[in-house]
Amino acid sequence: MANKSLADDTAALHARIADLEQYNATLKQDLQLLRTIIDTISSPIYAKDRDFRFIVANQAVADLLGMQPSDMLGKTDTELFGAENAAAWYESHRVPLEEGDSTHSEDYAMLPDGAHI
Repeated sequence: MANKSLADDTAALHARIADLEQYNATLKQDLQLLRTIIDTISSPIYAKDRDFRFIVANQAVADLLGMQPSDMLGKTDTELFGAENAAAWYESHRVPLEEGDSTHSEDYAMLPDGAHI
């Protein structure tokens, strides 16, 4: 009787693993589709985590800033644009992050090379 219970448990575990593998494959496909959409939209798109670090940046926003998206990831506005610009943006970015909402805003800054964006 113990062998039947063990066999049943093993079969259930294998079924659960197969379900999780399928779910993981679906998530990977969805993530790739989302990444493709973000990267092909011509408008600048970015997202930040609760520590105000960039976690998503598309090529349009990177082109606007004169860098690659990978240069932005994991960095804060202060690290990328200096304390003065970051302070000006902080409040407009703080509320949506704290309330878990999205926002649309236009931010302006002077880059270290003197260019205005």
